[in-house]
Formats: sequence, structure tokens, C-alpha cells
Amino acid sequence: MSFFINATKNRKKQKLIFLVTAIFLAAGLVGSTLIGVFGSRQQENATAAQTPQSISEKVAELENQVEENPKDAAVLARLAQAYYQNDQVDKSLETYQKALNIDPGNSDFRTSLATTYFLENQFDKAVAEMKNEIKNNPDNDEAHYYLGVFLAYGQGKYSQGVEELKVFVDEADAEANAVELAKAKQMIEEIQNMDK
Repeated sequence: MSFFINATKNRKKQKLIFLVTAIFLAAGLVGSTLIGVFGSRQQENATAAQTPQSISEKVAELENQVEENPKDAAVLARLAQAYYQNDQVDKSLETYQKALNIDPGNSDFRTSLATTYFLENQFDKAVAEMKNEIKNNPDNDEAHYYLGVFLAYGQGKYSQGVEELKVFVDEADAEANAVELAKAKQMIEEIQNMDK
């Protein structure tokens, strides 16, 4: 009888250990993906401290450029990223939106806006932006990747997230996206195991 009790306890421990390990691995994958795309504020702030131009100086310089040419969407997007690096999240979001108002078809701007929403735990907005990106640019494979990440890890919609990641895996250029493909395949496996 004690054998069955111990076996049940061991299975529960194994499931718990597996779940904790899967969560840590998933968090690591998502984190590395987002850092790779968007960058780490702390890392960039540390780098900025070592360079002659601080992030505050960069913000001021970009604000001057925007003042000179307020319709330059690329400068607005760089300013939005600088605001984010300078912990001015609301200004970052607002400025990305301004860049998109000027150049609504720019996938990089929309992905950066969605990623900022995701990093700030505004998951519904992140998902909405990526769905909008897919609607406007159906050939953007990476949009499916980010939508999958945002659905699974942001909203807890694991099966929908897996479906989007599978679209990315099926349609992405294997040579150009080798690292992302490997991450996506690993995330699919981990999410499917978490969802059981």
C-alpha cells in the first residue's frame, strides 16, 4: 500500500518539477526572443552610460530632429525606442503610434509597438496590433511568430498561440530565420506540454 502512495507522490512531484522547468524554459525563450528583437533597456542603458552620448542626450537630439521634420516616421520610431530605453513608456507608445499614423504599413513600427505593449503587460493591445499586422501584411511570417508568443505567454491562449507559431514554422524562410524557427519549434513543444 505504501508503494502506491509513494508512487502517487512521486508522480505529483515529477509533474510539479516538469511544470516549473517548462515555465522557466518558456520564460527564457520568450525573454531571449523579445530581447533579441527589442533589446534590453538595462543593457542599452549600461551601454549608453559607457558611450559619449547618454540616452537622455539621444532623446533630446531625436526630439530636435522631430521638431525639424515632424513627418519623418523613421526618426519618430527611433525616438519612441529611445523613450522606452529612458523609461518613458507612455511617450514611447504615443510616439510609435505617431510613426504608424504617418507610415501605417510599416511592419517594423507595428511590431515594435506591439512588443512594447507586451513588455508592459498590455497583452490585448499587443495581440490586436499583431492581428492588424497580419491583416495588412499577410505575408509577414514573423507577425505570426509574435502573435503566437503574445497569445500563449500574454493571454494564456496556448492552443491559439501554438497555431500561430505553426504558421510561422510552415511559412518562414528556413535560412533567413533559422534561430527563430528553432525557438518556435521548441516553444510549440513546451506549450503543448504545458497545456496538457
